[in-house]
Amino acid sequence: MTLPNLEIRVDERKLKGIERMLVGIPRGLPKVITRALNKTGAHARTETVRAITRKVAMRQTDVRKDVTLRRASWRYWVATIRIKGRRVPLIRFGARQVKRGTTYKIERAGGRTTAPHAFIATMPSGHVGVFKRKAGPRLPIGELKGPSVISVFEKAPGLAARMMADAGRRLETEMDRQVGVLLAKGR
Repeated sequence: MTLPNLEIRVDERKLKGIERMLVGIPRGLPKVITRALNKTGAHARTETVRAITRKVAMRQTDVRKDVTLRRASWRYWVATIRIKGRRVPLIRFGARQVKRGTTYKIERAGGRTTAPHAFIATMPSGHVGVFKRKAGPRLPIGELKGPSVISVFEKAPGLAARMMADAGRRLETEMDRQVGVLLAKGR
C-alpha cells in the first residue's frame, strides 16, 4: 500500500517577500525554508504517530519505527513523511498467553480478541512473537500479524486531510517565526 503524494505548496509571492526582507542576510531564504520545513515535518510526524496510536492499541515507540521523516536540505526543499506498509507482529498489540491461546487488542476502543491455539515464543534469534502451528503437532509454525501502520492511517476517516491542513498552517507560522529569528540575529 502506498499513500498518494500529499504536497504543501508555498505561495511564490510569500517567498519573494521573505527574500526581500532577508536581503542583507547571506543565504537567508534557504535557512528559513529549510528550518521551517524540518520543524513542520517533525511536528507532522509526531501528530501522525499520535493519531495512529489513538486508533490502535500500540505504543508510540512501535508506531514511530514505521513513520519516518526525510528532512529537507538547503538544496532539496522537501520534507517527506513516509509510512511503511509492513504488517505489525501481533506481539506489539499487547498479546498475552491464556489457556485457550493468545489474546490481543488491536483497536483501542474495542475489546480483546483470542487467537485459538496460538502461543508466545522466543525464537533462537531472540525475536519474541505470537505463533501458530500451520499443520501437524510440531513444525512448521508461522508468526501471526496485525494490520500495517499505513492501513490504519488510510482507514482513519479524514486523517490525511486533517494532517495536511495542520501542516500547511504550521508551515506558514513557522516560516514567519524563522524570518523573525534571522532578523533578530542579523545573520
